[in-house]
Amino acid sequence: MSVDHRYSLLQQYQTNVHITTQPYTLIGTDSGRAFTNTGALASTTITLPKAAPSLTYVFLGNAASPLVVQPKVTDTIRGSSVGVATSLTAGVVLTLLCITPGFWEIM
Repeated sequence: MSVDHRYSLLQQYQTNVHITTQPYTLIGTDSGRAFTNTGALASTTITLPKAAPSLTYVFLGNAASPLVVQPKVTDTIRGSSVGVATSLTAGVVLTLLCITPGFWEIM
């Protein structure tokens, strides 16, 4: 029996992945990129830009230490309160898309 896995969503980011083990602040031109904390020995925080329609980012927790995704203090990641960060453990993928100003939707 043969199993053919297709990861088309992840394939579009294969050449556009940013690995960071230090705090990193995203800007609008980072939209469409994927970010991971591969090799991080401590918690790594990535700060989102102001939530504006069409911005999208993918995050992959890929270390024993958490990858923290921090919105601006006036923005919300759906399911959380305003300005509250979300923390990713190893193996967790988070895709965020802004449709409505001020809100990050989890895809």
